[in-house]
Amino acid sequence: MENTIKTGLSSIDKPWMKQYPHLSNTNFNFITGKTVWDIVQESFEKFNDVPYIEYFGNIITRETFESYVEMWARSLRALGVQPGDYIPVYTPATPEGLAIVLAGTAIGAIVYFQKLSITTKALEEETKEAKIAIVFDKLWPNVKDVFSKDRFKNIIVTSATDSMMFPLKQLLKLKDYIDNRKNENKIPNTQKYISVDKLKKIANYYSGDYKVPFRPNSIAAITTSSGTTSNVVKGIMDSNEGMIAALTCALNAGSAYTKGKRTLAVLPTTASTSLNCLQLLPTITGGTIIFDPRVDKDLWYSQLLKYKPDITISTGSLWEKFGQDIIKNEKEKGVKHDLSWGDCLIMGGSGVQPEILNDLNQILRDRGSKRDICVGYGFSEVFGVLSVTKYNGNYKESNNNKDVIGVGIPLPGYTVGIFDEDGNELPYGTGARGELWIKAPSSMDGYYNKPLETSKVLVGEWLHSGDLCEIDSDGNIYCYGRLKNNIKINNNKIFLFDIANQLKKEFDLYDIIVEKKLLDDNTNSLVIYFVQKENKVIDTKELIEKMNLYFAKRNLKIDGYKESFDALPIEPTTLKAKTRDLDGFINYKDGIKHDISYSLTEKDDVYTMNDIETKCLVKKK
Repeated sequence: MENTIKTGLSSIDKPWMKQYPHLSNTNFNFITGKTVWDIVQESFEKFNDVPYIEYFGNIITRETFESYVEMWARSLRALGVQPGDYIPVYTPATPEGLAIVLAGTAIGAIVYFQKLSITTKALEEETKEAKIAIVFDKLWPNVKDVFSKDRFKNIIVTSATDSMMFPLKQLLKLKDYIDNRKNENKIPNTQKYISVDKLKKIANYYSGDYKVPFRPNSIAAITTSSGTTSNVVKGIMDSNEGMIAALTCALNAGSAYTKGKRTLAVLPTTASTSLNCLQLLPTITGGTIIFDPRVDKDLWYSQLLKYKPDITISTGSLWEKFGQDIIKNEKEKGVKHDLSWGDCLIMGGSGVQPEILNDLNQILRDRGSKRDICVGYGFSEVFGVLSVTKYNGNYKESNNNKDVIGVGIPLPGYTVGIFDEDGNELPYGTGARGELWIKAPSSMDGYYNKPLETSKVLVGEWLHSGDLCEIDSDGNIYCYGRLKNNIKINNNKIFLFDIANQLKKEFDLYDIIVEKKLLDDNTNSLVIYFVQKENKVIDTKELIEKMNLYFAKRNLKIDGYKESFDALPIEPTTLKAKTRDLDGFINYKDGIKHDISYSLTEKDDVYTMNDIETKCLVKKK
């Protein structure tokens, strides 16, 4: 940028590169002229002695899985899929999802992983160019209103048993049959709907070469932005070159991914972080992927202790819950856990408080962990992780005196800067906060069918993240939250995460989120989620009244509060803080309890607020 401020370091200096002494600023060894399937096939041959996938006790070899991908590729060809065709996929993290995307890159089709919490209206729009779709059987009720329409020629139905061997597969299929007999939403039994068993027979109809030559700048796959604060779906179009560049940047950083490492994949494949870091990276480095499609905060603790992965990724909310479950379980059973198995446990850092991370790291250290939790920043528009704390463990969170944790330094190959609202770059190491902009070799090609949204984010060489960040003199990034999460008071912009950080300190809370809901009268309604510290709990009514007084002095009004007693609630599909609840909020006004709820209007993310005085309801009864 010509108007870069010259005082202090900036993006042109790339101070983070001093932590990658084995690399120059330009030598990043990017692979060109190959598809994702090409490099995966090469890795299969190189690491054919390492178990590839663990799936509910079943071990799948690389040789077997390669044949499975080829089956998908040939069958899709037999069904008439051509290069450039879109194939919407609605499935959790399963071996099928990985096989499907690899088959897509082999035949030149574009696999589009649909957001699991997508609305019917959005699904209709995002799949309008598709004639064939793929769905996980247990999720059929979520998509049946769209996928059952006549415009779809075929719907391929996968299940949790497709990658299993006899007899477990047969036993689970029997259970599925019994469950489906009770299910009004079972998938129709017509020729339009094709099981994987039938798909294997269809594959035999195609005897030609299924692979297409590499085509520069063609779209290979579409993942979806998490979008936890909006119903608007943004499909992120990734090319073969971009996906491979993202993998290369991670490998050049000197990551934990090496031959024989076991990676636990729970996050849905719709997230680029899941496809990149939990599936493709362990694939091309000779690792083993442990698939478990069950996304549940109450299962995360047991999943980790059962599988004992070397590498996995989850959000701060899940890691926080894991730490609490460790302590709770040990108190109940009187046995201390051994956590020495974790080699690279990664936390998505946005919104996590430094004290929570410090507590988690102490829990890990006390139980034999070799390393602290690695903290990273994922940005879907660059196909996965942009920055991460160094794998060698030299990052000491205890030295952080900021309101948020650091999310590490950029991976080699990326350039970052922070910019004010006028597009002026702000200097590193001064405490200045601005929007994080990114230059990336793995940059998306754009949002699917959303040119206006694309133009707002992809501006020249830079990607605009929409996040308010700070960068220190070493290149460490600190992410405070989304720029749009603000309100204006007397023409002054106030960020909701700043309010949350102030409240946390003022009332000594364990965790807190402030959320706004746009009402149909074009005003914002504010609600708060909070968790008290276990050893400093006071009466909920008393605390809410104190917070109301605190806000009144600052000319702010909170409409509803929701208290949690272990960790903040999370979305089951995105594993981020749950911030679109419609009910369950309370408030106290003049000593009277009020139940607060919201109704979603016909407009996306616009609400009507309902306020009921509990005292009046009691009198009516």
